[in-house]
Amino acid sequence: MQRSELTRGPIIFIGISALAFLLDILLEGRLLVWGAKSQAIWAGEWYRLIVANFIHSGVPHLLFNMYALYVFGRIVEELAGRGGFMAVYLIGGVTGFLTSLLARPDSLSVGASAAVFALMGYTLHFRLRRLPLRWLPIDSAFLQILGLNVIMGLSVPNIDQFAHLGGFVGGFFAAGVLGLPHSPYLVNQTETPPAERIFAAAAILLFLWGGLSPLSFGAVVGQGAPDLKAAIETRYERYFASYLLVDAAVLWLDPNDASGWTLVDERVRRPPQSPFAVAAFWRWVRGGGDGEPAAYKVTWQRMDAQGWETVQVDQGHARRPDPGPGRIFRRSMVAVEQAQQLVGDWRLIVEVDGKVQYTKAFSVVSTQTI
Repeated sequence: MQRSELTRGPIIFIGISALAFLLDILLEGRLLVWGAKSQAIWAGEWYRLIVANFIHSGVPHLLFNMYALYVFGRIVEELAGRGGFMAVYLIGGVTGFLTSLLARPDSLSVGASAAVFALMGYTLHFRLRRLPLRWLPIDSAFLQILGLNVIMGLSVPNIDQFAHLGGFVGGFFAAGVLGLPHSPYLVNQTETPPAERIFAAAAILLFLWGGLSPLSFGAVVGQGAPDLKAAIETRYERYFASYLLVDAAVLWLDPNDASGWTLVDERVRRPPQSPFAVAAFWRWVRGGGDGEPAAYKVTWQRMDAQGWETVQVDQGHARRPDPGPGRIFRRSMVAVEQAQQLVGDWRLIVEVDGKVQYTKAFSVVSTQTI
């Protein structure tokens, strides 16, 4: 490959990212919602693990990642070839977003930084195995990007460090699978042992299995480690119901006030003689289950002298996902003519197929007592 051609791989991915950014602007952010890493991956939308690497949330985010991609993309393409560069980039992007999914299932995440960290992981693997132990220009580039990421992490909210970590480790192991290049200018010319390639490939495949299907992974490893299986099920089982409730919230309403519903934080203050209603809102999305209708139960409880007393129970079935990301729908409501009837500490519990998916504690206070 001629040196003038060595940047074509990074340039291709930079071009795709730039086009995706412009398309997302034209679509008013709908591309980000469609392609971001989210719990929808467990519902079968695996394409998000690839697409999310090419979507960015703003101009600084895009420019920084494209600069880092250009710096390390050239290095990795020269070492591993264009196919190797693309393999490292995509493997690292997938492992990065799977790490983020396992760590923060309820969050959205996009950007090339997981894949960029994979390029850094490959570079570090090459650096440790092939180059002399003295300061080299590659070390300056490495520290420059690391330093910029530290600054970004401290100054920009919502940086997905889990994706960075997963991408870096994925790139390091990808180097083990691909093997290291040979050159008369390199210090260590040792061939990558077959056992190392097999180990690295097995590690990546095991992680893909655990990330895409944590319950089946837990069932197997739980035969020798039942506590680990229980921990995996406790954390992830709810995401594999047929339907998940998302964007859940409790809102209150004065039926005589036309201003609409108001979000309940921790406390609602109302005049004792005023009408009052409180309701649970959420949106249904597909979970990782089989898609069969899911039974849900909404339980409203209030604290009295004997403990939590159940005031109202509403039940229903989720049969299809709700339309419109960002919209929530009222599912259950408690309403009275006088707010003093609901004064006290409250707890809302929403169960889906017998598993708790949402809880909310709040209090209703009469303004005369404040």
